[in-house]
Amino acid sequence: MNFDQKLIRDFLENIILENRNLYEDGFEDMDFDEFCRYYEIGNGLAEKMDIKDFPFEDWQNDYYNEYLKECKENSIERSQQFDDYRRAVGF
Repeated sequence: MNFDQKLIRDFLENIILENRNLYEDGFEDMDFDEFCRYYEIGNGLAEKMDIKDFPFEDWQNDYYNEYLKECKENSIERSQQFDDYRRAVGF
């Protein structure tokens, strides 16, 4: 990715997608146009992404896979904490 594409990527990840449930949003199945409409990204950014050949599908797949991995890790961690709690209180 070139510098402009990295800025776009960071904007998408840190501003648009922060604290979202991507699974419920249907993120994985969105194409570029649906993504822009759903997250209300104006024509200016969408046009810039097209002009710069932003690798949307590659980024989308990588980001979603990382999101799922983090969800799984968080679920395992919460489960372990709950098990520790149950042992501590004698369940």
